[in-house]
Amino acid sequence: MGPKLKDYFYSFLSIFVNICSNLLMVPLYVKYFGSIDYGVWIIINTILQYLMLGNFGIPTALTTIATNALNKEDVTEVFKKSLKIMISVVSVLLILIAFLFFSNVVPFEFFFGKTEKTQFYASILLLTIVFYLIRAPFQLASSVFLIFGKISLNKTYEILNNLIIPFSFLITYLCSGNISLYAGIWSLLLVFSSIIMFFHSRIYLQKNRDEGTDPKSSTITYTQIIKISFGYFIVSMGALLVWNTDNFVIVNFLGVNEVTAYSLTFRIFTAFFSLLLTLNAILLPFYGRYNSDNNYNSIQVKFRNSILLMTLLSGPLCIFIFLFSKEIFITWTNNPSLYLGSNIFLAFGLYTFVLSCLSSISTLLSALKRVRLLIVGTFVEGITNLILSIFFIRKLGILGVSLGTLLGSVLSLLVVCVFFKRDIQIPVKIPIGLIIRNMAVIIATSGILLLVNITTVTLFYKLVVFSIFAILYLLVNIKDISPMLHLKNKTHV
Repeated sequence: MGPKLKDYFYSFLSIFVNICSNLLMVPLYVKYFGSIDYGVWIIINTILQYLMLGNFGIPTALTTIATNALNKEDVTEVFKKSLKIMISVVSVLLILIAFLFFSNVVPFEFFFGKTEKTQFYASILLLTIVFYLIRAPFQLASSVFLIFGKISLNKTYEILNNLIIPFSFLITYLCSGNISLYAGIWSLLLVFSSIIMFFHSRIYLQKNRDEGTDPKSSTITYTQIIKISFGYFIVSMGALLVWNTDNFVIVNFLGVNEVTAYSLTFRIFTAFFSLLLTLNAILLPFYGRYNSDNNYNSIQVKFRNSILLMTLLSGPLCIFIFLFSKEIFITWTNNPSLYLGSNIFLAFGLYTFVLSCLSSISTLLSALKRVRLLIVGTFVEGITNLILSIFFIRKLGILGVSLGTLLGSVLSLLVVCVFFKRDIQIPVKIPIGLIIRNMAVIIATSGILLLVNITTVTLFYKLVVFSIFAILYLLVNIKDISPMLHLKNKTHV
């Protein structure tokens, strides 16, 4: 198996394991822990997931600086300096968290609602955050593997971390433990995994040093790393606002129990989000290298193909999930009482389409260190999402929250597209026509299906409708697909 094929194999294997882990474990969580405790765990886990993505922006800054670096010796030095910065930040935050916890100044009712177990849930949240902070410096190893092109190794550790989830649940079940025991086992095993990955990555850094690099010739300063990482940190905090807004609004207006139904619906789409992030993450180092070589044509080609692929995947997914939402949800959870209706699945499907475009654009902006536009777009989405979710939840209930999420993402995409050319400062364009065309097809199809109340017909007719849509959708995009596959030259890629 060649290196590139190996990288793609492990990337998709990581996605497969992640999807299977979520699909298998979520119904077990609800059955064993109960819907309320599971809803609380969703709130805790959502916060942690997006803190992990940010890692204070330092891993992304490390990858971006190293892949754009002209001097080889910069790689080792930027890692050492990033590690020192990360340890300093973590130390300060651990002291701050200890102060907040023992002084009782944090209103945990906002996160979990007013219940007799609020303080218990707060303890679990703080425990998992502390364990996350302990392992945060070791997470820099993931960036090292990406820098040296060892994507398969990076994905191997992702697979290991995903397998820790069912293993932790199994131990909890055998010990007849509760959610706090599960959180402790899960967090501790992730710390051990990160430590092993860290020492593994040191092998490649040592090899880089042995090949004759001179640390004194490095041009990377602490100020550069902090400046770039701070931008990514703000972006991650904006993402945290966006992704946590829904849960907090639901908790405060409808209660913790409703978080479970909403999160189960959303969980179906997170499998596809994992695919988006994985596919686009593969392009991050390539964009950096092309940019350092001023190879803007290659950036444009890969960028356009990335958005085309994302829309080709997310478009049919949106219609498929809308048509078969009830069958999928009840088969998966075996709990019809938690099904929220097909309309909320349609809203999330449209949101997935918008997010797929934003994901491709964000990857390029991150690789080029143009984080200012990411910050603006993310906070526009977060604030819009919060305002509209509060407004619509009063009118439409939980469906209003999903509409707020959708409209917030649409506004964010508009802002990014409007200011992209001015901010990026290189000859690369967003294929706006492609995005608008596919979005128009999906919206028109969705409108027609809603008018004819298609979700009430039999499975056979739903399959026929979806097949017709998929064929028409491919025909609409055939002119863009052909160049990507080099069909004109009779060459298959």
